[in-house]
Order: sequence, then C-alpha cells, then structure tokens
Amino acid sequence: CGTSMLEVSQKYMSGVMDAELEFWEILNNQPIPVGRVDRDLSEEKRDEVLKVFHFPNSLYPSAQSPQYAKDGNFIVEVIKLGQFEQSSYLLPLYAKNIHITLTSERQKRKNTHLLEQVTKTQKELKKKNTGMREDLELAAEVQESSLPDMPEQDFLKLEVHYAPFGDVSGDTYYIAQNRDQALNIFLGDATGHGVSAAFITMMAQMALRTIRKDQSPSKIIRQLNQEFGECTPGDKFMTAIFLQIHPNGALHACNAGHPPFIIIPSNPKKDILSFRQCGFALGLFPEELRPYPEIRYQLEPKDKIFLYTDGVTEWQNSEGDIFTEERLLECLDENRSRSMKKILEKLIEAVKEFAGETRCEDDLTLLGFKFEATDGS
Repeated sequence: CGTSMLEVSQKYMSGVMDAELEFWEILNNQPIPVGRVDRDLSEEKRDEVLKVFHFPNSLYPSAQSPQYAKDGNFIVEVIKLGQFEQSSYLLPLYAKNIHITLTSERQKRKNTHLLEQVTKTQKELKKKNTGMREDLELAAEVQESSLPDMPEQDFLKLEVHYAPFGDVSGDTYYIAQNRDQALNIFLGDATGHGVSAAFITMMAQMALRTIRKDQSPSKIIRQLNQEFGECTPGDKFMTAIFLQIHPNGALHACNAGHPPFIIIPSNPKKDILSFRQCGFALGLFPEELRPYPEIRYQLEPKDKIFLYTDGVTEWQNSEGDIFTEERLLECLDENRSRSMKKILEKLIEAVKEFAGETRCEDDLTLLGFKFEATDGS
C-alpha cells in the first residue's frame, strides 16, 4: 500500500542521491502512504537502516514503549516491530527528524567534497608560491649583484642606504669611472613596485654598461631616454639623475624628472644648495620634447653631495602627512658637520620618528659622497 520507508531508505542506501528529493516529496508534499514493513526484515537490512537513521533517545520523549528507544535507534525499532500503522501519529516526528538526518548527511558530503577541493587547491597554491618565492629570491640576488662597488680612487668617499620595499626594488644606482678618471654616478627610480619595476632597473643597468662613459651627462641621459622609449610600455618610466664628478671637483649633472641633488658646502656659513633644473623622466617622451639641461658646479674640498629617491620625502605618518623635502633639508643642515655616514643615519632616524608606526610604502635609496681634494687638483 504505497511506498514504504524501507524502500526509500534502500534507494538512499544504494547511493541514489535523487532519493532524498523523493523522500521529501513523500513525507512533506503528498499524503503519507507508508505501509507496514514486513516483520522478517533481514538483519543485514536492519543494520543498513541503522547506519542511516540513528537518533538519540532524547529526541523521542513521547515513545510509549522503551523498546521504541532501544539503543537510541527509534526508527529502526519501529521498522523492526512493524509499528507504522499503529504509530501513525508519530509520523510527523519521523519526517522532521529524518529531514534533519538527511540534511546533515548531505551537508557532510558537501563539506567533505569542499574540504578535499580546498586541500587540493592549497597544495597547488603552495607549490606555485614556492616556485614564485624561489624566482623572487633569485631576482633579488641578481638585482643586488648588479649594484656596483665604489671604484678605487681617492677623491670621493661614498655612503649608501639601500632599502627595497619588497623582495625586489624599483630603485637602482650605478657608479663607474671613465677614461678621464671622472666618476659617473647614476640614481634611478622606476614607476611602481615589484617585478615590473625591478625589470626596468635591470634595463637601466644594462644600458649604462653599454653607453660610452666619457660623454657628458646630458648626452648619456638622452641616449637612455631613447632606449627606454623603445623598450618600455607607455605607462612605465624611470626618474633618474646622472652626475659626473672629476678629480678637480668639477661637477656636471643632468636630471630626468628626479628629486633634486643637494650640495652641503663644507663652509658652515654657506647655505645648502638644492639643484632643481630637470627634464622629463626616462621613457616618458622618447622624442625628447625639450633638451635635457646640464648643471655645472665647482666643488670645494670637504663638500658633500647627497642624492635620494622619493621614498624618504614621501614617507607618511599615521595622519597621512609626508616627510617632505623641507624636513629633509632641515635634517641635513642640522647634521652637516657630521660624517656622511652619520648624516644618513640621522636622516633615517628622523624620518622613522616622524612616521611612527607607519611603514614606508616605497623603495628608499640614499647616496652620500664627500669630496676630498687630491694633490693634483
């Protein structure tokens, strides 16, 4: 007389997931045509049903006989005793609790599948991340190895503070001596961060190694601008400054959209000088809309030269205020009598004190030189 609970349970036990929907239709949306289950239900089938429909005793306080709740298997005992017709008033309770059981089982299966997928994805991501980490570490090693040591000479002393924002940096510098014994000094800051910015710095390093070193700074900057324009996308460029310092103290400079270079005179009565003349950043306008101006200055013994990237002046505090060039110049002026190494240390201390707990969000590079007059100068 109709579909029995055992038939539905057998479908369910056989792994036919659609039986769940059929079960709801039988119990919730249609009259309940549950017939008597044969008393000779096999032990094997009873065990199968037991695995699916197992309910704690506390859910059945209305059971009229302890045997209905034996071992907490209320539905199983009802099936075994063939009491559906006599216990029809309990069918809504059966429906409710079987609904809970099937919903729980369905969610358990979904959770298990989801957990398997998440675990698989995590393993794949871990493998990819490991590969990316190894690639980044290699890139950082290559980039750092491209940074030059100071050439052996006796008229300039160098101090460097180089602090990438991440594994790789968008800042780079280059120092080499030309045939006239002058030192060529380049400092560049590529747009953006990470691998794309680091790639641009490596382009600059390769270009600087191939360009004739005995040319004027403005000619070298023009050539770099052309190479950047040919090889970089339109939204990628680099600000840069190029200095050429001769043993006699003659300084020639060319600026391509970079923060100004600074001279700290050895004479304490002279003001600190900030040279602001510049052209466009490298790669921004390959056709060179206007000539790059060249700056000339005569250094005196013990004068100091300071170059930096905007990571220091644009470092923010918790209120969103930046350190600014004005604060940088004040710090340099307050410490002008110290060694170049100490000046850089004091500047880093000042900007960190200003920023407080706020981390620097940019690469940061400082180059400091002290001019030492030679006997032949």
